[in-house]
Parts: sequence; C-alpha cells; structure tokens
Amino acid sequence: MSKIVKRANFKSTTRTVNLLGRDNVLDYRSAILELVKNSYDAFSKRVDINIKGDTIVVENKSGDKITTTEDKKATELEVIDYGNGMSLEKILDVFFTLGTDDKTNIVSVKHSNTERVMNGSMGIGRLSLGRLGSESQIITSNGKTAHSFVINWDNFKSGKPLETVKIDIEELTLEEFVLEYKKRNLKNNEKKGTILISRQLNDEWFLSDKNLAGTNYSLLKLTLNKLKNPLKLTESDDFQIVLNYFDEQELIEPSISEVSTDALIEFSFSHESDLLIFDGYFDEINISQLPPDFVNSKFEKLKNHIQDDNGENRKRYYFSDSYKISEFIPDKVPENPIGGFDGMLYFTKKTGTTKYPFINNPVFKTNEFEIEPGILLYRDGFRIRPYGEIDTIGFDWIGIENERAKNPAGAARAGYIMQANQLSGYINITKEANGGFEDQANREGLKNSEEFTFLRKIILQIIKNFSFVRSEIFILYNDFLKEQTDVNNHSEAGKKLKKKIDRLIAKHQGSREELFSDIEFINLLTPQSLLELYSLSDVSIEEKDNLINESDMLRTMATQGIVMSTFAHQIKNDRNFFEGIPNTLITMGDYYSKEFSYDFRSFIEDYNLYDYASIVTDKNSSILGFIDSSVNNPTRDKKKKLI
Repeated sequence: MSKIVKRANFKSTTRTVNLLGRDNVLDYRSAILELVKNSYDAFSKRVDINIKGDTIVVENKSGDKITTTEDKKATELEVIDYGNGMSLEKILDVFFTLGTDDKTNIVSVKHSNTERVMNGSMGIGRLSLGRLGSESQIITSNGKTAHSFVINWDNFKSGKPLETVKIDIEELTLEEFVLEYKKRNLKNNEKKGTILISRQLNDEWFLSDKNLAGTNYSLLKLTLNKLKNPLKLTESDDFQIVLNYFDEQELIEPSISEVSTDALIEFSFSHESDLLIFDGYFDEINISQLPPDFVNSKFEKLKNHIQDDNGENRKRYYFSDSYKISEFIPDKVPENPIGGFDGMLYFTKKTGTTKYPFINNPVFKTNEFEIEPGILLYRDGFRIRPYGEIDTIGFDWIGIENERAKNPAGAARAGYIMQANQLSGYINITKEANGGFEDQANREGLKNSEEFTFLRKIILQIIKNFSFVRSEIFILYNDFLKEQTDVNNHSEAGKKLKKKIDRLIAKHQGSREELFSDIEFINLLTPQSLLELYSLSDVSIEEKDNLINESDMLRTMATQGIVMSTFAHQIKNDRNFFEGIPNTLITMGDYYSKEFSYDFRSFIEDYNLYDYASIVTDKNSSILGFIDSSVNNPTRDKKKKLI
C-alpha cells in the first residue's frame, strides 16, 4: 500500500518574470499596445504616449569631410492614463501577482454609467514594461491614495527564488501625484490614474525618424492608427490616444476615409440562426458600358447583378447571397460554437485592362493615397496583432496564397482567387460571442484552436465567393464572344487548315522562303483562315487547362495511393509478427502461471492475457484480410484454349 511521503508545490524563480514579460513580448509595438489596452480596461478616456529625450550631436562623414548635426534621442517612454488607478492593496494583490484572473472570466465591466469589454485576460500585460526598458517607474492613484515604485528588470535575470527580489513602494500625497501630470503639461482633476515610465530603453528613438518610413516612430504610429475599429467604438465611450514625440503632439484617431475601391463585400454570421449573409458591389464594372448584345445573351446570369427586385436598373454591379454554415463549409463544425462575427473586405486591383469594354481603370490611381493591403482582426473594437500586418507572418493569416498556389488561375478562368495583396478590410469578433478564441501567452494573436481554424476556413470561402463574382462576368463575356464568332465550328476548320500547312511545310522541308512563295500557301492566308487558326488555338488552350486540372487530380490520387500502398505493404511484410502475437500472449501467460504458481487464466477479462489473445486473433483476421485485398494487384484471368 503506497503512502504519501511529501506534498510538493511549484516554485518560481526571478527569471519567470522576464520569461513572461520582455522575453515573451514580440516588440515595442506589442508592449505599448498591451499597456494602452490596460488603460482602456481601467476606464481611462484618454492615454498619452510620451517619447522624450536629450539633444545629441551626430557626425556625418562624406569622404574626408566630417560634418555634425543635432538630433534628439529618447531616454524615456511614458504611457499615461486617467483611469481608476491602483490602491496599495491592488498593487500588492494584482500588479505583483503573476497570472491574475480578475479579467479572465469577466466579459465586461460597468463603471460610472460606462460599460467596457475587458481586453486583458492573461494577467501578464503589465510585464510588457520590461520589453520597453530595463527600468520602470509606476506612479498611480485611485483618487484616495497615491503610490510610486521602481522596478529594475535586470534584477530578474538570476535564478534566485522570486520572493528574494524586494521592491520598495513609496506613498505620495494626492498633490504630489497631480504635480507629476502638471510637469508634463497635463491636467488630472480627478486625481486618479497611472503613469508608466520606461528608462534605459531597449529600442532607439530619434527625432529625425519622424519624417522617414520604416522607423520605430512610423511603425508605432501605423500600429496605433489601426488599434481601434471606428465602426465598433461608440461616441459615448470615446477613448483617445495622444502621441507626444519629442514635444510634438498629435491625436491618433482612426477614421474611415473616403477611399474608393474596385469592389467590396460586407458579411455577417449569426450563430443563433446559423446563417451567413453577404452582399457587395463591383465598382470596377461599369454597368452602362455592358454591350447590349452581351446583356441580352447572358441576361439570366446577369439579371440579379444589374437589376433590383423591382426590375429597375442598378447603378452598381451588385451581388448577394446567404448560406447555412453547414452548407457553406462542409467540414465538421467545432463542438464549441465560434459565435457570430461580421466584417467588410475591399478589393483593389493593381493593374488595368482594355480587353473588356465595361471594366474601369484601377481606382488606386485616383485616390490621394495608397490603400494598404491586409485583412485586420478586431475584438470588441480593438485590433489583434499581427493579423493583416504587412511584412509579418500574420499578413496572410487566412491562407489565401496557399490556396491560390493550388490553382493560380487568372480572373477569366475557373477557380480564380483574388490575391492577398489585393485585399484589405477587417473582421469583427467579440469576447462575449466568441469565447472559444483565446489569446496566446505572448499576446501575439490567438491560439490556433479548432474554432479559430474554422473561422479562417469561413473567411477563405467568403473570399472565394467574392472572387467568383468577379471571375464570372469575364467568363460570360468570353463565352459570348466565342458564340458570336462560332469559335467551336471554326476550330474544326482550323484543324483542317493546320493539316494543309503541315503538308506544305513537309513539302518544302521546312524552308520558309519556299513556303512563303508557294501559291497554295499564299491563298490560305485570308481573314477567315486567321479566325480558324485562332479558334483552334483557343479551344486547344481550354482543352489543355482541363487536362492539367485532371492531371493534378490524378497526381494527387496517385500520391495518396502510393502512401497507402507503401503503408499496407509494410504491414503485409510484418504479417508473421502480427499473426504471432496471439501465440506470444498465450506463451507469456503459461510462463507467468508457472513462474508465480498461479493460474493466469483465472484473471478477470480486462487483465486476462488468454482472452486478449483471442480478441487479437479476431482482429488480425479482419485487418490482414482487408490489407490483402488492398495491396494485391488485380490479375487478368488466363485465356483458356479451346480444344
């Protein structure tokens, strides 16, 4: 009978803090976003991000000549809010406790007639301070008491017990707390909030970076601009972000610019009704320029796109549809529902075409600024990085290019899919409706759960449907042109014409001079013959495409067959081993019965080797029989000689 000799518990070393903090957070942008979200969760109506520093002299060398210029380099980065702040009790029980769950099981919180959905859930967001700089100072007040303390993150490099690192907490008067805001030309009449100061910065910030692309400043501003989705933040719950870069202040305020796109699709999924609906427009298609003969010929296919339910002509090329999610995605639905979501995608083409008279030029040429590609993911109005972010692994998080690689067809071909860099937009989820989507520990995206994978499949299918609407009109128009010129019949004539040309080439043994001077060849060169050869070429290309698609399918089937056959042959080669298992079990039972002077046949069924040997015999019979039938190649019956 076993007995408990000791009760154990996990212990933590100082390294844990940095493992969860600065070593876990991807970059300064993620760290700042975490701290900004914490300010939002604290019901602050505004957050100030101050980056400030000292003047430095920069040497510029050009050949033998050295010149100097002045610049400014950051020494401090501050995140300042006007939220609820922290009492001493909360500092001890929440701030200095790793992995707190005070937000995990709470969807939203009400405070002073305002309700906000909590963004935090892991209980480690404050550790992002360690990513920004080696030293942090926290100044906080809940309106009644104020405190200040300094954390040196380098003290957490050793493997000493976590409790050995002591941090002194100082008490401040409310006047001293308010003075900290006044020093920064800020007002805090309610005398509550939090000031987070990072020093000994891990990243370089220069004033000269402000007008350059790709710098820490420009990337931070771009990230902050996309942090909030303006369509999901109400006016009554305003939350401002102010960036003060070396005393140059600007309000970071997301807005929907009047930007034209070539097409858009808006969609919404309701979990309660299991219904996905979407509609949209293709403004690259100019309805007024559709050839009348084309419209008459393909009216049944074009009707819903160019006319409304009352039969009135539309001004924009429209489409809409709705599906039960089980019809839209044939895959098994996750046990935990993904919940409702909505979104909007924009299509912006990079090049134009003159092949189709009804296609407008790309709209990006008329916009004042370039539309940045990327499909962003928002939860309760706040962006989740890195989804849709250019030059990151999260840009094509839906897997559009992987799908296109299977069939990189052009817009006028079946199976066409828009490119990832042609799509932009956003998808909205909520903490309440989409509880199955959990954050990764480093707050860089969501866990790759079954629910999140299913969401990606739905979005990819929406993009396929979006692409089909665009492709369909090109295919219809090409079919119309072929019907008008009777391409199929002309292609048959083209085959005969090609045979004549082949005969003449053989006659002159490939000599172009003799061929071109041959009267019979000259007489073949007519407008009619050119159309016949074109028709032959066009039909041949279509037949080739069909053969390629069929070949791809057969290749895939063959690959799967080879794998299965190899696996089955391996098992077949091990037939003696599998067939010998029952006898081995019986031999073992006999040996143990003799060794321990106990009849092992008397054990209950679950632990009886002899009963298990009988079960294995039955299983071997069915499994090996199936494998035999799978791997044995079919043979043709030998012909019998008639006597």
